[in-house]
Formats: sequence, C-alpha cells, structure tokens
Amino acid sequence: MISLDQNSRDPLYVQIYDSIRRDITENALKPGEKLMPIRKLAESLDVSRNTVENAYAQLLTEGYVTSRSGSGYVVCNVDFSPLSEASVEKDRAAASRKTKQVTSSAAIGQVSPSLTEEGFNGRNAAEHAAARSTKLASLSPSENRAPHAPAIEFDFTYGDRPRGSFPEVAWRKLTGDALFSVDSKANAYGDGLGEMELRAEIARRIHATRGVNCEPEQVVLQAGTQAALGNLLDLFDPMRDGVAIENPGYDGAMAVFRNRGFRITPLPVCPDTTEAQQDAFASSLYASGAKLTFCTPSNQFPLGMTMPLSMRVRLIKWAAERDGYILEDDYCREFRYTERPIPSLQSLDTRNRVIYMGTFSKVLSPALRMSYLVLPPQLLDRWREKFARHYCPVPWLSQKVLYLFMSEGYWDRYTRATMTAYHKRRNLLMECLQHEMGSKIEIFGGTAGLHLLVATHDGRCECELLTAAETAGVRVYPTSGYWMPRHQTDPCGRCVLVGFSSIEPELIPEGVHRLAQAWFPEK
Repeated sequence: MISLDQNSRDPLYVQIYDSIRRDITENALKPGEKLMPIRKLAESLDVSRNTVENAYAQLLTEGYVTSRSGSGYVVCNVDFSPLSEASVEKDRAAASRKTKQVTSSAAIGQVSPSLTEEGFNGRNAAEHAAARSTKLASLSPSENRAPHAPAIEFDFTYGDRPRGSFPEVAWRKLTGDALFSVDSKANAYGDGLGEMELRAEIARRIHATRGVNCEPEQVVLQAGTQAALGNLLDLFDPMRDGVAIENPGYDGAMAVFRNRGFRITPLPVCPDTTEAQQDAFASSLYASGAKLTFCTPSNQFPLGMTMPLSMRVRLIKWAAERDGYILEDDYCREFRYTERPIPSLQSLDTRNRVIYMGTFSKVLSPALRMSYLVLPPQLLDRWREKFARHYCPVPWLSQKVLYLFMSEGYWDRYTRATMTAYHKRRNLLMECLQHEMGSKIEIFGGTAGLHLLVATHDGRCECELLTAAETAGVRVYPTSGYWMPRHQTDPCGRCVLVGFSSIEPELIPEGVHRLAQAWFPEK
C-alpha cells in the first residue's frame, strides 16, 4: 500500500516511485503484474495524474517496469535474488572451483583468448597507444593542422568549461575566508585521505542525490580521475588480476590500466541494450577472469545510454560470485536533460563490491584536479595500509574552499545555473543538427552528458568526416580511440564526437551550418 507524507521533503511522485520500487524488489509486485492505471491510482491517492505519470516514467527509465500498448505499465522480469546474502553465498560456493582455475591460470601467465587481442598486452599495447597518440595529435594543436587548412573558428570540444564560467568572485572570497579562519590548517599536514568536513559533505550529497550508501570515512579525495585510478590499481596485482572495461569506453581509463600492465578484456556495449546484448556483455565478463570491472552505468561513455536494471543486478552478482569489484565512474551525474537522475549502481550493492568514483571537473573546472573514491570497507583497510605514509594529493586550501563553496550554498546555485546553460546548449545543438542535416545523419546520446555522437547515413568513415570539417574551420573529434582493436565494426564506430560544453551558444548555429556544408556540399 502506498502511503504519502505531505510533510516530507521528497516530492509526492518520488514517494510513489519509492513505494512501488520497494514492492518490486521485495517481490510484492511480481514480474508481469500490471501497475494500477494512472487515473485510478491518482484518484485513490488524491494526487494529480501528472504526479503518478512522473513516478511511472521514472520506474520505466530505471527498468523496473515496461510499457505495453493496451496494457499500461507492467513489472519487468528482473531477478533481484542475487542481491540477497543467502543467494550470493550459494552462488559463490558453486563458482569457487571455476574461480580458482581462472586465478591459477593467470598466476602462471596463461591468458584467456579474450585477453590476447592485439594492443592489449606487452609491446603491442605500447605500439597501439603510440599509434593512437600520433593520430590524435594531428587533430589537437593548431600547428599540426593539414596544410592550407583554415583556422578553427568553431570548436565542438568535450569536457572543457566555457571561458568566464568559473565562479571567480565567490572562490576568491572563500579563499580569503579559509586562510583567515580560526581553524586554518595552512601550516600543517592534513588527513591523508582528505579533510573530514569535506568528505562528510560529499558523503551527504551523494547519498541525497545518487543514493550512495557510505560513511564519510569511506570517501577518499584524489587529484583527478586518472590519478585516482592509478592509486586504486596499487591495491591489485597486475600479474593476477585482470581488468574488464566497456567497449567502447573511456580511453583515459584504458591508458591507466595499460600503463600499469593489467590485462584488459573488452565488454561489448551498444545503444540498443537488448537481452542478447546483455548476455554478450555478461558472457565476456565471466570469461575474462577479471578482478575489476570499469563501467559508466548512468551515462555510458561515449554512447550515452543508461545501463538496464537487469544488467546492473547481473554485474553485482558477478562481483559477489567471483570476489571481484565494480568501479562505477559517475562522471556526469549532474547533467541529465530528459528525465530525473537515476540512482547509482552502488545504491543497489548490498555486498560492498562497488567502488564509486566522482569528479568536480565537469561542474567547476578540470583545472582544479579534484575527484574522489568511495571505497568498500575491505578496500579502505587495504588503502590505509598501502598509503599509510602518504599525504593527501589535494592541497588543504583547495579542499577548504570547496567545502565552504558547498556548505554555504554556492554549489547548489552554481550547479543549477550550469545545468540550465548546458541544457540550452544541448537543445540548440540538436535543433541545428536536425535542421541542417536531418535524415542525412544519425545522432546517438543526448539525454545526458556533454556531447553527442554523429554519423552520416552514407557510411563515411571518421577520417573523412574529420578532414572535411577541418577544411571548413570546424573541429569535431574522433571516437576511434574509445574502441579496442578488432572491435570497430559496429555502426557507432563511424561516429564523430560533437561536444557542447565549451562552445558559446551564439557560435553553434553557424558552426553546424559550416559542418553541413562541408559534409554535404551542394552540387
């Protein structure tokens, strides 16, 4: 039965969503069972139909229900039993023999077939990285442009913040407040994991906004995502512990794994998250012998889709069975444009198998080099032992100013303004692409994040599209670096990345017009 609290801080639709979600996960609502019609439930709860529609839409987005023509909303067939402790122990015992065999093979240097692809071990990995770097270098510095290419007037980059967007006035004020505060630690070493007041503020916020369950002690401050990954890998053994990563996936993570000598297994993902695709992902994962899986469940990078609930449950089941860990990179958690943010994968984890990773780069500035990990208790103990004599890599002053920025309300106001600005940029970019090129192109992503992927229906390759764009003074970006070798046959492999995080809105229409002329010149 749904009970609403009019005095709760949670909106009514969230309370309805939470109640139904709980009934589904506890099997009070069974797979295939229909939800009450929207109008009937709205009348019974004395709320508007829009309130119920919003609750049902969120359940649909997260994969708890499906919408069938003529049947309304129906509970999906997702088995939540793997999240229970009894089921996990049973599955782990059944899988123990196979796990030992995989570990033994890795220990004596035998590598499973999925790990012997070109570019993922030893010298081939280094050669592939060098080749990729050479290719990408030709696209970044202006002096490396093709001969006679015009200057780049329209740069659709990804990740950088717009000029003038940093909250300089507030940051300068808070810096002074921090330096002259009575509790200033400008003359002392701080906690090696980070200042507790900032860690507590982060823990509070990610629980409220992302459902992350943790204590402040579990939050570890780091100097950027790649630095965090590098330190985390020190808790694992490259000779024994493999790493699995989405394919395509974040090339910055791939570089860290490769440079540290870890075996890498690609896990196939695609925009259409069908049951067959999920089976292929799970099969690759179980066959990998990996100890750590890197993924972006809330906004897959670079394709932009959300990992289905059923696949999230299977991931946690794998980690519990194989004594593995899931590294959840929640890199763009603030920016969702068409639906309410969905809870993190970590919020489903009852076995402490998920390492949650967040960053401040996308909202504030990548130049600040501040990120954090939320470690499960057993890994936190290993971290404390490994880094017992290390100091926090983030300066005390940066931590203090960020804490004040958050606790005094600046963060909320700034994030709302940033979200509004990015939403407008995203809408304008999509409108211009549709207006200028329409049915000639296909767009992937756009519901979240700071970029779109664009491919032409005539099948042109990435290099052709990049070269044509550059001759028109427009810079879009390659995606081949996100794909592992021998895995670039998917149609998304023909895409280029078109970002909107940095370009000024007034430049977008003309930039897209130039792009359309370059790709589809009038004959």
